[in-house]
Amino acid sequence: MAAVHGKCPLCGAAIKVNDEKETGFCSQCGKQIDIKQSISMAHGSEDKTQTQSEQQGQRRPSTSQRRENREREAEEKAMLSEANQKILDLFQFCSSEEEFLQLRVKVMSMDVSEREKGLLLSILDDATKQRLKNVLEKAKKYESSQESPVSGIVGCVVIAIIGIAIGYFLSARWPGIVGIAIAVIGIIGVLMEKLDKKGMEENRKAAVLIEEYRKQGYKL
Repeated sequence: MAAVHGKCPLCGAAIKVNDEKETGFCSQCGKQIDIKQSISMAHGSEDKTQTQSEQQGQRRPSTSQRRENREREAEEKAMLSEANQKILDLFQFCSSEEEFLQLRVKVMSMDVSEREKGLLLSILDDATKQRLKNVLEKAKKYESSQESPVSGIVGCVVIAIIGIAIGYFLSARWPGIVGIAIAVIGIIGVLMEKLDKKGMEENRKAAVLIEEYRKQGYKL
């Protein structure tokens, strides 16, 4: 006799059956049962239980996986901290703009992994943006002023036309006086801006410097 696991098709109890026979009796309810059906039902329950356990195991990370995740997070934090310190050290040894420009070349030549090198370059770009914040603003002003050099003059003409129209309707006695005043104010404002040669020159130099950084590969 070979006793194997079975399941009663009638009462559902887990029982032992003789796989050498075609029929038998349930040890719990006493009813006659089909042996093959009983064994098949037992195997089906085992497969279902195993599948559920596997699914739960897939949803919940194992102890070793959680440990690996913690170790990976700790490694990434340590790498980030070390990379920030390296860039800070490089900054402290720079005494001229030319030396700051060459920092990207130094980072590219470091004997580190590609992952760490990419992290260092990203930190360097962010730190450079912060250091050159005022220079970037001046460069943007210069670039904007070069986009349309006649925009200020056109604006003054439009203001003058509108002003004259308003003056004409507001004062039949002095037509255009209000408009002329508005136009003069507008023209003076534009001229003052254009005559600010010192400010324009500073903005131009800032734009040239930012362009040099971008040529070196800085993402500014």
